[in-house]
Amino acid sequence: MIINHIKLPKMEQSVKFELAPNQQALLLPISDLHYGTTSFTKERLVNHIKWGKDRGAIYLGLGDYFDNLSDSQRAITRTLRRGTQKSLDSLFHKQVRELYEDVLAPSTGRFIGLLSGNHRWVYSDDSGFVDSDQELASLLQCPYLGISTITRLYLEKTGRTRYASQCDIFAHHGKSGGQLMGSQLNSPEKALGWCGQDIVLNGHSHGKIVGTRDQLELTRDGSFYHRTRLAARTGSFMLGYTKGDLEGNYVEQAMMAPSSLGGIAIGIGTGPISGSRYDRLLLHYSV
Repeated sequence: MIINHIKLPKMEQSVKFELAPNQQALLLPISDLHYGTTSFTKERLVNHIKWGKDRGAIYLGLGDYFDNLSDSQRAITRTLRRGTQKSLDSLFHKQVRELYEDVLAPSTGRFIGLLSGNHRWVYSDDSGFVDSDQELASLLQCPYLGISTITRLYLEKTGRTRYASQCDIFAHHGKSGGQLMGSQLNSPEKALGWCGQDIVLNGHSHGKIVGTRDQLELTRDGSFYHRTRLAARTGSFMLGYTKGDLEGNYVEQAMMAPSSLGGIAIGIGTGPISGSRYDRLLLHYSV
């Protein structure tokens, strides 16, 4: 696990947009692009990145940026000859640069980190990168967060309170999924029970689903309030079913539900707690 501390950049919006009162951050998690397949929806992702940038968003990557080898498939490549592995390394270095230059370059410096997923290429060369996800993080000028992260966003102190607030996020590419909306939220919702963070994010299932749960709290100065916490699956940019494709991808072959295309947006703001010198975190979302 990587602990990630982020001092938020100033929100510079060319298009005014506010999901949460006194919004200090607009977070767009991005996952499951599966770049390199005919099912990748490039235009949708380009528009999503631009929409967020115009509104001063920050981004968090949750893995599966490429459609290269899964965990089980990578085990097979370990038996390949050294020369073959080096050729594959070169191929995936090229693919990383293509995704960055073709789609993600406008978001450089706006990502607060990139997690890895189960689709990635592990390099055998001396490039200095563990895998394709770490190389992409380098191009985007953001931390590489590996398997999971607790990321703390430091919010500005408001004039009405003596203390600054923060927003804590637990994020992991995710495991399992389910055909129904409720079953896809099982994993991130369960994580709310054993981690103390405000937001829990998972990708992997290609679902775009958000749920919230309120928790009874007392501030350090004894004031009672409701703390809202959020769990989500973060969507996808890969079509589940493609017109005219006789073979289909693994979604169609397994008769799974179509992918929920696009991503979610989370507005992070603050508001007063009656009788307290502390603010409460305000989380609003859009799908």
